[in-house]
Amino acid sequence: MHIFEREVNGHRYRIAAQSVWDPKRGRSVARQVVLGPATPPSLADLGATRTIGTRAVGDVGALVWVAEQLDLVAHIDRACGELGAKGGPSVGELALAVAIQRACAAGPKCDLAAFLDTSVARLSCLPASAFSGQAFHRVAQQVSERALEQAQVAIAKAAVARFELSTDVLAFDSTNFDTHIATTTPGVLARRGHAKSKRADLRVVGLGLLVSETGHVPLLYRSYGGNGSDQALLGGPA
Repeated sequence: MHIFEREVNGHRYRIAAQSVWDPKRGRSVARQVVLGPATPPSLADLGATRTIGTRAVGDVGALVWVAEQLDLVAHIDRACGELGAKGGPSVGELALAVAIQRACAAGPKCDLAAFLDTSVARLSCLPASAFSGQAFHRVAQQVSERALEQAQVAIAKAAVARFELSTDVLAFDSTNFDTHIATTTPGVLARRGHAKSKRADLRVVGLGLLVSETGHVPLLYRSYGGNGSDQALLGGPA
């Protein structure tokens, strides 16, 4: 997405433009949104103003740009076997939408469509209503662990190549996160263990990261049961 100015009928306007892939047409489609006049705004009494609505621009646009540079959606779709409902978003598009929502406005997946609808930058030609929590879970439950491994390796290779990240020195560290998942809910990741928060009443999920020396960019990850140990994660004796 890029922003430029254009003169219309003697007035200059600031415009955001973006090209998105249209799977139905099989080609990219240009999309433009008028952000407002480019002339300096007149002085206003801020005390007399009120917010009638907001739209996300910079944060969502920056993350969509990074995803485009990595060809992230295509890598995920290839690794997962082109999963997705006919005429709906692919598994790669759904994963990207959820990731951007979590980064910019963390909330439940039932708010995903509303979040995308209030964003200027778009990650798909499909309507925001096509991105729902139900659609995500229907597709995500079909993805295997092997497919996730293949996807993250492909994305890591793309990041190293596109942004010239160093792989001569890699840092590895592990941690865990508290959850509020009920004890009676079955699962292999959320387990009681040695929580970093020192709380013994919550189930935790473990996460290990392999990070590039360049910019401390995470390249690979491994999630594991909260009752596991760092040694077991590295393949050593538990």
